[in-house]
Parts: sequence; C-alpha cells; structure tokens
Amino acid sequence: MGRKPAFGLAQLNFIKVNRAEVDKNKEGYFKERDWRNVAPSGGRFRCAGTKRKVNVNSFYIKPLAVFVPHLLLKNHVPSCPKCESSLSVFTEGPRVKWVKVPKLLFGVNSHKHLDTKR
Repeated sequence: MGRKPAFGLAQLNFIKVNRAEVDKNKEGYFKERDWRNVAPSGGRFRCAGTKRKVNVNSFYIKPLAVFVPHLLLKNHVPSCPKCESSLSVFTEGPRVKWVKVPKLLFGVNSHKHLDTKR
C-alpha cells in the first residue's frame, strides 16, 4: 500500500481536476496558468466582489506547483536519474504516471503541493 496523503478530500479533488486538465490540454494548460502557483478559485482565493457563497472546503485547499518538464520546456525530455540519459525516458503512454502523493513544499507564510509525473 502506498503513502497516505497528508491532506483532505477537498485537496485531493483539486489535484485530480488539475491532473485531468493537464492530461487533456497538454501545453495549453500552462499557457493559461503559472505552473509555480496553480491556486483554486473560490474561498479565500475568490474576488471580494462576487456574490457566490463561500465553500468551507475551499479554505482547506492549498495551491499547487505543477511541474511537468516535457510540457513546460519545448523539445525537452528529462533525463533518467539512474543512467543520466534521456534515450529511454517516455513522455507519453501508459508508463507515464502522476506521482502517488504530491510532495509538500514548505514556504515562509504557507505551503503548497508539488505535483509532477514520474
């Protein structure tokens, strides 16, 4: 069994939605967003002028840093950490999967989650 995530259901849903959008839109996802700070809409991140109700769960959602180097950098294939070569690195297909649990990035004021593919 894998590591248990250190976050709640609202954060997990936010991560799943963003992963699905990255898989669907590929490079287009990063044209609309800054990969270093993908913040959820609503809750404390929403504009003060909107009249939508505040969702309690959105206060538990931390921003993401979505690092997918082959989509962020044109014509870049990351190298394998073991053999230090990019010849046998797959960027598409069934072998390319998201990490099981995003890493926590601790900041001075708050933290966010680093999500990437392996």
